[in-house]
Amino acid sequence: MSAANLNQLAPVSPILSGAAIGAAQSVAGLVFPRLPIQQVAPTAHRGTIFVEASSGYMGSPQVVATALGADYPRRALGAPTSILYSCEEYKLASDVIPQKLIDRSQFPTLLTEREAGAIGRKLALDMETRVADLFFNASNWPDAALAAVPNTGSQWSTTVTATPMQDLHTIKTILRAQAYGRDADTVIMGREVADALAISLAASGIRVVTSGAAPAARQVASDAFLVDMVRAELGLNLIIGGGRKQTSADGLTFASSYIWGKSLWMGCLEGADSVANASGDIMTRAVAALLLVEDGLSGQGVSMDGIALPISVRSYETAPPQAVGTIVAAEVYSDEVVCDTNLGYLVTAVVA
Repeated sequence: MSAANLNQLAPVSPILSGAAIGAAQSVAGLVFPRLPIQQVAPTAHRGTIFVEASSGYMGSPQVVATALGADYPRRALGAPTSILYSCEEYKLASDVIPQKLIDRSQFPTLLTEREAGAIGRKLALDMETRVADLFFNASNWPDAALAAVPNTGSQWSTTVTATPMQDLHTIKTILRAQAYGRDADTVIMGREVADALAISLAASGIRVVTSGAAPAARQVASDAFLVDMVRAELGLNLIIGGGRKQTSADGLTFASSYIWGKSLWMGCLEGADSVANASGDIMTRAVAALLLVEDGLSGQGVSMDGIALPISVRSYETAPPQAVGTIVAAEVYSDEVVCDTNLGYLVTAVVA
């Protein structure tokens, strides 16, 4: 039975979302759960986003000094930018899992839960890919290759002449000028870029104090060290996109690649302020990107650490003349939208 015909079956378990979410959350380097998420009602899967003009952050050249008793000068409100969104349906179902196989399985977890985990991981990585395509797309943001950014060093993979921390500071300065005076709060790096940053820092002779000995050169800069250093030195929240995805078709020679490429994105993600009304229209103070998620059939799940993942999973029982067993099906409803291109800056070709 195809996924399209599952409405002929009665769902018997809406609680498999936890297994799917747990599997998705265990994927290393997921970025999308950490982005601003605006949930919309199932009946409002499409609508308009009204983006408040962020140029208001910079004030106005208007003269507001008046004569005593004069009328108040009026500030022009300006019309918000409008962006259309439409939550698309992404779904996947398993083959029938025979009841006899479920009964005889020696795995410590139920086969239905294992299948829910596999499907949840697939849907999560697909969403991660769409988000990566949004952020690392030069048509969405002001951008430049690292070599073309003034006052930056070599590609970070050239460790002898690379100056990654200075480069990040330079990019932050460029962004501040275009983002109405707002400082960037987030930088997203692909896994290969973060690895080059770690190697470059180690090669540059960062020192660590060891007990009973003179400070020695750091040999390894872990992700935790990078996150702490970037936050302490630059005031930026570092997010490393480390997920990998299968790129080969099933049945062919296996191939995979990193979802996030050899770029970095810096921008203003924090302080998102948005609200959706019953019709689906959303009013938002300008944020760099907004992930729109429609609630699924069994409700939006929440992972153990409080990050909402919009993966809804149910199981369906089959009966003769089909093989007696269970089908696991999952769906995600989402759209990923750029709201204000001035609040983000993309740097490409950061490593060779």
